[in-house]
Amino acid sequence: TSDNPIPGISQDVRPAVVQVINIMQTWSALDGARTDDQAYGSGVLIDARGYIVTNYHVIADADLVEIETLGGARIRCEVVGFDDGTDLAVLKAAELFDAAPVPYGDSDALQIGELAIAIGNPGDSAGVLFGTVTAGIISALDREDVNADNFSRKVNVIQTDAAINNGNSGGALLNRSGELVGIPTAKMQSSYGMQFEGLGFAIPITENQGAIEALVEEVLGNR
Repeated sequence: TSDNPIPGISQDVRPAVVQVINIMQTWSALDGARTDDQAYGSGVLIDARGYIVTNYHVIADADLVEIETLGGARIRCEVVGFDDGTDLAVLKAAELFDAAPVPYGDSDALQIGELAIAIGNPGDSAGVLFGTVTAGIISALDREDVNADNFSRKVNVIQTDAAINNGNSGGALLNRSGELVGIPTAKMQSSYGMQFEGLGFAIPITENQGAIEALVEEVLGNR
């Protein structure tokens, strides 16, 4: 095993981490139908049939949702389902793209201090840094006191110092085996005049894996 697994993991996983684009539709007598990108985030391919997990807050209030792949293809998506309580949503890409799904890891088995790798697409319409890879450690587990507006109920999250920025939401937090252990959802930048660095938070995958898979199977069962 390589002492540094990050290059290999990056090569394998980067194509599976897409940009998620929240689109607003408007109509006016002057301009007719119009679409405008209104929010951006990331998503992770979890199933070879085109199913992608992301954060609910990335696609909330969207009229349309699209993804952009690492290779630059822009693909329309269906919102399969979501849970605003845990800030998770599942999308289905209308077309398959060249990427292997990211395997699930066991977030219950994480240890404080072990390697953590984040992959996402920080940025917005002014410029997106596609496929950005950052690394750090698992800083803490089962954080209950994170004040994030993303959750409508209490969610225990993973804390990491792997850099997470705007646009990373919905991307991948990976262990040293390249397995998906969390979905980055928030970072703490300041509080009551204090500034913070390296405080990122991710939704643990294991306790939510059943709900994600249930959304996928429910859709398949209705078709």
